[in-house]
Amino acid sequence: EAFIHCGDLVDGTGNVFKGQVYELENVGYDEQLKTAVNDYPYYWDIKTYVVWWNHDESFLKENWANIIKNIAHLRDDIIDMWFYDARIKLNGVDINAHHWWGNMSYAKSYKPQKLIENIDTRNQPDIFASGHWHDALYMAYRNIHSFLPWAFLKQNLLAKRFNLGTTIWGWIVEVDIKEDWSSEIQMKFIQY
Repeated sequence: EAFIHCGDLVDGTGNVFKGQVYELENVGYDEQLKTAVNDYPYYWDIKTYVVWWNHDESFLKENWANIIKNIAHLRDDIIDMWFYDARIKLNGVDINAHHWWGNMSYAKSYKPQKLIENIDTRNQPDIFASGHWHDALYMAYRNIHSFLPWAFLKQNLLAKRFNLGTTIWGWIVEVDIKEDWSSEIQMKFIQY
């Protein structure tokens, strides 16, 4: 069992988008570090593998401080997989965790499809999860199970501006690898 987090574990410096600083409850590096360390759920022996990008990276860009690295240093259940794109193999399942940049396209599936099309067919993951868009999607494409994963975003100006609404959800994915290396996948979408 593991959690895969596709980025934006923290809100960032307040300069990620125009007006963001006025929406932050926990302002600054120290407050967001403390909040993430103390409030991110802890589930026994289950690890959270984090790939980080624009919100998390803003501290690195502006202050040369890697907040995800420091959260992982203080929490033994959080694993920093580095930024933007990372691969991990868990119990024989190859997972590509990714964090995109930019706005959502006219169709939810368009950008994940384009990302998957650029993956070398000789090195395809079993699962491709791409964060950033605060939306949910599952599709099977080119023999890859693709997800727009979870989001925990309260209603704020950014959510209103991009019509994201109040979105709190996640996926539970179970993969069963058979003796002949075929796989069976079961998903459950949880919305709060």
